[in-house]
Amino acid sequence: MKEKMLIIVTLFFVISLTALGWTYRVYEMVLNEALESLPNEISEFLRDEDMWKKLVKAMKWNDDLGKPEHLQKPIHYFKSEVYNLDEGNIPLSFSKAKRKMRGDRNRAIANGMLPWVVMRYSKACIDLYSTNPSSFPTAVGLMVHFITDLNSPFHLTRNLNGELTNQKGIHERWEKMMAERLEFLNMGTVKPKQIDDLAYYIFENILKSREYLDRILDEDVSAKEQALGYTDEYYDIMFEKTKDIAEKLLQNSIQMVADVLYTAYMKKQSGKFPELNITIIKLYHWGDDRYVILQNRGKKGINLRGWRLKAYDYDRGCLLNYFEFLNLILSPREKVSIHSGPRTRTTRA
Repeated sequence: MKEKMLIIVTLFFVISLTALGWTYRVYEMVLNEALESLPNEISEFLRDEDMWKKLVKAMKWNDDLGKPEHLQKPIHYFKSEVYNLDEGNIPLSFSKAKRKMRGDRNRAIANGMLPWVVMRYSKACIDLYSTNPSSFPTAVGLMVHFITDLNSPFHLTRNLNGELTNQKGIHERWEKMMAERLEFLNMGTVKPKQIDDLAYYIFENILKSREYLDRILDEDVSAKEQALGYTDEYYDIMFEKTKDIAEKLLQNSIQMVADVLYTAYMKKQSGKFPELNITIIKLYHWGDDRYVILQNRGKKGINLRGWRLKAYDYDRGCLLNYFEFLNLILSPREKVSIHSGPRTRTTRA
């Protein structure tokens, strides 16, 4: 109970802060697009009127309050250059970041906390959907907010608002421009997947996001010169030059939100599996072929979508992924034999 209370208190503490971001309009779009890709159970739960109010309150806490100086709050940025991520120096935990700063906690905080804030609220989402559903929407709102911030390269650099390149205000200009022209961006569709290693997953996406920083900065200089200042023409030029970047970043925000929520959904479902009495009768491999015999010994049918089967390979000394089921429905008492290899097949007994 103490752990749950700690999570809830932390969630509402963060709501009291303010920051400049993509704006609520963008956060709402990201969430709605993600929900379209998810099982009805979780999307309908979040769209319940009372749950949605909690979610919006958390997601909207900074809307219309953001000012450039609030960007200085460490929860909103991560000075990735400090850690030489390209050389493999990835601090997967804050304690590792602190060690890289020779134990100086304040220095580590000053370098930014965004990755671990995203980690905290993503983990809260994954846990609370099963254990404390009434607090789940608040965690989701904050998770959406910070994941979308992480998918802006300006949140991942020391050059937070263009101060280091004589482009002051570029962060606000670019995000606001894209938010105002949201309907002209193509978001595509996503297919949610379960997250195995949350810390690695977050830093993998940080590396993707910050790749676009230099190009946005270069296009800003070019558009300003061409339009003779930050005129309407500047924004038209800048939008056309960088809308593909905004599309990729927002698509990735949608993917990440969908992945976190799908992982929460699968964790809740996994708690039900023992009751359904699925038995693995045999699991083995022959060369590159994988074999499994399963039986549903319960009284209910089940779709094993999202199930992964792994087994230890003594020859290789590691766990091997045997199967990941995309859509396998087992009727009550049904037994199946599955062969995965050059001649993949499923045989029903």
